[in-house]
Amino acid sequence: MRRMSKDTKVLISLIVLLTVGAYFIAVRPQGKEDKPSSYGTGKRGTKAFYILLKDLGFRVGRHEGSIKTIPKSAKVLFLVDPLFINEPDAKPLTEWVERGNTLIISVSRSAQLPDDFGIIGIDRFNELPAFVQPEDCKYKKGVKRLFVTARTAFNEGKDGFVIVKQDEDAVVIEKPLGKGRIIAIGDPLMVANSQIRDVDNVVLITNLVYENAGENDGVFFWEYDPLAGFKNEPPPLLDLGGWLALGELTLVTLLILISVGRRFGAIHPLPEWVEQPRGWELVRAMAGLYHRAEARGIAMKAIYASFRRELIVKFGVSPDASPDDAAETVFRARQVDKARLTALLSRCENIAKGQETSDSEVISLTKSIEEFRRELGIARSTKN
Repeated sequence: MRRMSKDTKVLISLIVLLTVGAYFIAVRPQGKEDKPSSYGTGKRGTKAFYILLKDLGFRVGRHEGSIKTIPKSAKVLFLVDPLFINEPDAKPLTEWVERGNTLIISVSRSAQLPDDFGIIGIDRFNELPAFVQPEDCKYKKGVKRLFVTARTAFNEGKDGFVIVKQDEDAVVIEKPLGKGRIIAIGDPLMVANSQIRDVDNVVLITNLVYENAGENDGVFFWEYDPLAGFKNEPPPLLDLGGWLALGELTLVTLLILISVGRRFGAIHPLPEWVEQPRGWELVRAMAGLYHRAEARGIAMKAIYASFRRELIVKFGVSPDASPDDAAETVFRARQVDKARLTALLSRCENIAKGQETSDSEVISLTKSIEEFRRELGIARSTKN
């Protein structure tokens, strides 16, 4: 039986460890902010009441845009404990109520109420929770006792009336506004998951809806966030567990590629010899290339310039030396055919300055340069 390699064992171990780690991180409870939202399942959330209204047959929905875009079917709007209401939003909200609709707003601070509502609130502190009875009004049906922990008390004024009192303070009031009405609740927890089931709280809040919404009317929870604005952003493509799984897959893939690409066994150097074209084949190839480009002069100039640089570096020929002086310098270093080298350099110099040439001459001159390179020991190839 073939034994597993060391790399295979490492990969299997890593996959197991990463999978177990990703599982425990993904399934652990993720900390979520407890907001007074109809999506919220925490103590301050209102999802329990939202689901209850649906079960009772109301046309319940959520509105996450501006009040100007609220559906026409909306008759009752819940706004639960907003941080505050921006001035640009207060006027359209007031106008919506004045057209004959009902706003049920719960607040924990009096400053959350816009001046347009005409409701004066007083902040209360260090109040003990209390069991109270509703006032004699149309909303008291089936309500015997309520549990309130009011933070805000209201002055109902001459045209409002009290629904719930705690001691001498009005904590739930109704105030007409145009053809509609505002119901203000000074204890947001009366609508929240943590307190709505206490004694008859849910009955009172449900009565508020029954008395203000008809059979075909919509009851909406306004998911209002004055700081973030109305951003209906799509949910993320991947949650934490998804990102962990993607990271694990990427890491394992990289390890597999590294493992596959590794060399097993001793490294043997390649021979230093690299096949090069023979001198004549190189000349023909270069000549053909420049012939097709119709740039014989340019080709010869480039070949000659390369040859002159080699003479400068190897034999100390002056860059400004004439062909005769350059040949003399090379001749003193190596016993070459001085006259032939002088003629070669002179002709190349003239072509480089613009004299006309032919394909055959370019081939001949290039061949002569390659022969001198081999003779001087600066050839790129030692083959004939």
